[in-house]
Amino acid sequence: MIFGGDFRQVLPVVKGGSIGQQIASSISRSTFWNDVKIIHLQQNMRSVEDEDFSQFLLQVGDGLQRTFNGDFIQLPQSMVIPWEGEQSLYQLIDSVFPNMIEHVNDANYMVGRAIITPKNVDVDKINEKLIDLFPGEEKVYSSWDSVDDDRNNLYQEEFLNSLSPSGLPPHKLTLKRGCPIMLLRNVAPELDYVMAQG
Repeated sequence: MIFGGDFRQVLPVVKGGSIGQQIASSISRSTFWNDVKIIHLQQNMRSVEDEDFSQFLLQVGDGLQRTFNGDFIQLPQSMVIPWEGEQSLYQLIDSVFPNMIEHVNDANYMVGRAIITPKNVDVDKINEKLIDLFPGEEKVYSSWDSVDDDRNNLYQEEFLNSLSPSGLPPHKLTLKRGCPIMLLRNVAPELDYVMAQG
């Protein structure tokens, strides 16, 4: 079995957990960790195009970047878009997807870029803005939410619709023809023909 990763990155998420609980849930605390053979990366091919950013990340990961107020670091100005309301989201989108309208049919352009955030609520906001910018007519798909064996109707459909479990799309999924999507999980394999038909 091969694991890949960097322990200088974010700790595992433990909902409502303390830093100690996050550390305790790390793979390096597992019972089989002593049997793992660690092989270090010799050359980071992804960092070749942005050496300054790569060095900054290494300094942060190695604890060499100057901190203030405990655990805070100052990001280089070139990496910061000041928050000035919703317009800042559009500025972020434009910096990652410059001239997006001209490239909507260019698959390499689209899949070669990403905006990554730590919270799903922010992902949803950014996706909503991206879909708004994408040309064409939007189509809204609603989830089918139900609970098996809920004879007493304890889980109302409105409540189920309000849930946003990690790894699943929102209750209302808005798409436009040609916009890139990623199928993370097929929770209804019996409906494979739906995906095949687009």
